[in-house]
Amino acid sequence: MDITPHCPISKNPWGNTATPFEEFGGEEPIWLLVEAFYDTIDSSFADLRDMHPKNDAQSRTNLFEYLVGWTGGPQLYAERKGHPRIKARHSSFAVDPKAAADWMAAMRHALNERDIAEPLCTFLDSRFDQLTTHIVNT
Repeated sequence: MDITPHCPISKNPWGNTATPFEEFGGEEPIWLLVEAFYDTIDSSFADLRDMHPKNDAQSRTNLFEYLVGWTGGPQLYAERKGHPRIKARHSSFAVDPKAAADWMAAMRHALNERDIAEPLCTFLDSRFDQLTTHIVNT
């Protein structure tokens, strides 16, 4: 009797592709995630919204370009602004545990809204949580 499971097994924690960028399906799905994220901040997280300029178009572009490179796609952010230095770039903001938790809540909402498939969703959630913990500075 063959009891070998016939479930597909991912070779990477994000799925079966070489990079999370490929698992996403390229730039467009990442842009849509960024839009959902910032739209969630706009509608539900006033404290986070206040950390951004009134016109948050550049913030959206920065996150998009960062995520494209961070997930293994073209290094758009690094080509334009240099090394991301995430902690240093956020040092002018008072990032406390509540701000980090709110950021995560907004991103989790965006991940759910964009219906990011498993295991990519769990992989991203874990990595985003590590990033938000890293930039807490108060």
